[in-house]
Amino acid sequence: MKRAVDHIKNRTIKSYREAGRRYDVPKTLLIRRCKGLVPADGPAHKSTALLKEEETKLVEWCITREERLFGVNQNFVCETAYAIAERSGRTHPFNRKTKMAGYDRFFKFKSRHPKLSVRQPESLSAARARAMNEIVVGRYFKLLTGTISTLKLHDEPAQIYCLHLMLMNQGSLQYTDLPKYLQPK
Repeated sequence: MKRAVDHIKNRTIKSYREAGRRYDVPKTLLIRRCKGLVPADGPAHKSTALLKEEETKLVEWCITREERLFGVNQNFVCETAYAIAERSGRTHPFNRKTKMAGYDRFFKFKSRHPKLSVRQPESLSAARARAMNEIVVGRYFKLLTGTISTLKLHDEPAQIYCLHLMLMNQGSLQYTDLPKYLQPK
């Protein structure tokens, strides 16, 4: 990058496009560096606001929350990143009014950590939606408690496998406006 800027300033290369091709540098970044809008020896991208250790802990925490069936969405990650940056006491580029990191920073965070992905949860079928009322759920837990007592499975939860799938029917109604959540791949 520095050599490309030097060649443009010394006029040994006449066009930004040619210098960009020769040194494999984006033309717009080269223009900004030559005009002094960006330091010539600075990084080519925004620096991360969180340290690597903080980002690693944030990723692990997101995965742990997802494993415990707490949904982790974009707003949650952006708010948590802001809280981490505030607690560290360092200056940060996050929005103090909304108390969140920007979505551009979220997508960069996600690209730096490929084991995370944004997915939309599966929709709730009509049969399951009908089955989720107080009477049906009460019957389900009464049957579950009775089955566990009959089979003496109080200390062996691994022996209970997909009982809820046998008790509920599946329908075909689709809900399309479910939120997307961050999950491990």
